Amino acid sequence: MSFTAILGMSLILLFFIRSQYYWIYTICVVSSVNNFLQPTLNEKINEHIQSKNRTTMLSLTSMFDNMLFFIGDPLLGASIDKVGYNRSFGVFGLLLFLIFALFYFRNKKVQN
Repeated sequence: MSFTAILGMSLILLFFIRSQYYWIYTICVVSSVNNFLQPTLNEKINEHIQSKNRTTMLSLTSMFDNMLFFIGDPLLGASIDKVGYNRSFGVFGLLLFLIFALFYFRNKKVQN
């Protein structure tokens, strides 16, 4: 949760910081979080899937991931063309932060 918060806040700060050095920092944070969290996420997914359904569920999560890139990358590119890098990635960070918080608190209610 803290890595996602750091990532989201770093991207939101792009609204205010227009520096090449901050972009280098942001790229490093995004790559680090992605590389660190990927094995953890796969482990958590595997814990919740029954062994007889594991292959199907992992295929579905991979398909949803690819659909997000198929739809999201062109939208992000069009957004960059219209409003620039900082605003586009700042909005993306804000959405990431809000969506993560929504799912996190919703999951907390279900567990209690």
